[in-house]
Amino acid sequence: MGEAFQGVPLGDYNFGGTIGVQNVGDTDTIIQRLATATGPTAATINTKMVALQLESTAPINLFGAGVGMYFITLQSVRGGTASTGTMTINFGSGNQTFTSSLDVFFDIRKGSLTGQIVDSSDMMLSSSGNAWNNVAPPGSVLINGVNNNLNGADTSNDFWPAVITQQNPIPFQQIAADATVPDGGLTAGMLAASLLCLGALHSKFSRKLDRSLV
Repeated sequence: MGEAFQGVPLGDYNFGGTIGVQNVGDTDTIIQRLATATGPTAATINTKMVALQLESTAPINLFGAGVGMYFITLQSVRGGTASTGTMTINFGSGNQTFTSSLDVFFDIRKGSLTGQIVDSSDMMLSSSGNAWNNVAPPGSVLINGVNNNLNGADTSNDFWPAVITQQNPIPFQQIAADATVPDGGLTAGMLAASLLCLGALHSKFSRKLDRSLV
C-alpha cells in the first residue's frame, strides 16, 4: 500500500478461561503460541495472531473510497480466515533465537475499526535470527499465565522477544514485547505496532535446559 499506519491500543482483552478480561496497555497486536515449546535444542510450534488494530497516520484515499482515516483489522474478528503461522524457538546458552512465519489475513476499513470494508487481503510475514530471553523489558505489561510466570512460579520459562526484524515482504523492524500500561506521562499508542507475544493459554512454555547452562 505504501501508506503509514500506527497502532490503536486494544485496551482490555478477553483471554478467556480463568484469566478473563485484562488490561493490555498500549498493545495493538497479540500473537498466541498454540503449543508447548520444549528444549534443549529447537522446537517448532504453531502460532496465531488473535488481535490487530492499526490506523493510518493521516487522512488518505484508498481504493477510490474517498479521503479519510483508514484502519486495519483481522478478518477473523468478523468470522473470516484466521491468521496463523509457525515459530521455531532455539534454546541454548548464548544462542536463544527464534524464526517465525505468519500469514496475516486483514481487512482495510474506512472511518473506524468497525467501518466499511474497502479491501481484504493477506500478507505473509517472516523473520529469522531474532533474540529472546526470560526477562521482561522494564515497564512491560505482565499478565500471570499469559506472558508472565508461565510455569506458575517464576519467570524461568517465560519468553520475551527483543526486536523482530521482518525479512518478508519488505525489511522492517517492529518492537516486540514491550507494550506498557499508560500512566500520566504516556499517551495511548506511544509504542505503535508493539507485539505482546503470548504463551498459549493452558499450555505452559517449557524450557528444559541443564541448570549449568542457564
